[in-house]
Amino acid sequence: MEYVDVKKQLNISTILILRDRLVEITEAVYNNEKSVYEIFGNDVIKVRACMLLFASVSDIPIFKKMLEKHCWR
Repeated sequence: MEYVDVKKQLNISTILILRDRLVEITEAVYNNEKSVYEIFGNDVIKVRACMLLFASVSDIPIFKKMLEKHCWR
């Protein structure tokens, strides 16, 4: 009988679900008619920081596309 670490499997599943949701939300913002500034107001600074972080640690293209679209560096 093979040992299965249920807690570890739940953590991995949670991470995958959260990643998918984050990508979906980022794509919705990217494709929205409103600007990111209109959507997030003063919190746009936090959004920029998150995009910089996610783009630096992930190979998911939408994060880099957000940075390019808004000329964030």
